[in-house]
Amino acid sequence: MNAAQLELRARAYVDEIEKQRAEIQKIQEKIRKMPLDKVFDNNFLQNDIKKIGRKAEALFERYLIYVNALKEKGGDLDKVRLKTAQE
Repeated sequence: MNAAQLELRARAYVDEIEKQRAEIQKIQEKIRKMPLDKVFDNNFLQNDIKKIGRKAEALFERYLIYVNALKEKGGDLDKVRLKTAQE
């Protein structure tokens, strides 16, 4: 793959990872609104977070493959940079 193709693939992973982050944030917001005793009893929300987290980890691992390949080709890594949680 050339640098442009690697950049497109890496960018696609960035988009998917950011979608997963948004899903986790939605669940976290639901949890913040729940009474504390209900949070620990709600396995559905806990399982959702775990499931999304595992998917995000797998996406991130594949993202790194493309980023490293892009780096080797001298591509612009700023174009495929993941935002931090604070951004």
